[in-house]
Amino acid sequence: MNYTQGGGGLDRVYVPEILDSLNARFASTNLQFFQCQEPVDVYENKFYDFDRSRFSDSLNNRNIPGVLNIYLINKVLNDDEFLCGYARFPWTEGEYIVVANSCALNGSTVAHEVGHFLGL
Repeated sequence: MNYTQGGGGLDRVYVPEILDSLNARFASTNLQFFQCQEPVDVYENKFYDFDRSRFSDSLNNRNIPGVLNIYLINKVLNDDEFLCGYARFPWTEGEYIVVANSCALNGSTVAHEVGHFLGL
């Protein structure tokens, strides 16, 4: 199947719900997360079922500087093993978080990955 024409993404209507859940989880830390701009859709086959062992560096050139980049992807894999998500630690090159669509609304995966992104 060719995903360069769109499809497979998480509906944008869920972005506020994801942010509300993230803010609730981080409320005691006095950190707050908000949407800086409208989400950007990336239509490339390699990002539909994304294997970090093969393509993790390819997201670096998609990042928007100065913000926490969160990519919501159909499936997140590592050597063909399913992951709910992963984050690049702040001391590594390429600062972003990747979350599988199926885990984005579970209330914990995004917060868990943001914790990794912050060095926890």
